[in-house]
Amino acid sequence: MTLDLRRYTHANAAEARPLLVRLYGDVYTGDPVRDDDAFAQRLAGQTASPGWVGVIEYRDGEPVAYAYGMPLPADTDWWTRTAPHLPVDDDLVREDGARTFTLAEIGVRAAWRGTGLARRLHDVLLHDRPEERVVLRVLTARPRLIATYRAWGYEAAPGVPDDAKVRAMIRPTESRPDAE
Repeated sequence: MTLDLRRYTHANAAEARPLLVRLYGDVYTGDPVRDDDAFAQRLAGQTASPGWVGVIEYRDGEPVAYAYGMPLPADTDWWTRTAPHLPVDDDLVREDGARTFTLAEIGVRAAWRGTGLARRLHDVLLHDRPEERVVLRVLTARPRLIATYRAWGYEAAPGVPDDAKVRAMIRPTESRPDAE
């Protein structure tokens, strides 16, 4: 089996986009949240960010998993869309363009789930990031995924209402719980 991890940046994002759209469709086959058109539009906007970075894992020449993200810009609406209950002047939501990296997407094809591949891509993507923290969004209807992120060192952003559909999770970029 040949393993191949390829890195992408804003500069070569056009090469990665069709692969990511295809992978997204495969990862979310049968999932009620799957929306290929919305994903493609979101991806186009995200890859336009100069700080966008991504990784795609190939096994025997076939893409099987991906992860990507980018720094949150100073004028981001990420926090107001994700955690509107937080005051806009709260230090937690303060962004300066270099403080926070957002893990926008991570996906693994069904045949490769449970192999540690998601964690590997996560760690490769975040390795040597200059930001002080990383954030992500997760649907509250996915408790196993929330538990996975907790095991990776993420904590829920404070004060999320019980009826929230999306949870913001956060951790320091240098946190490596399994390396301690």
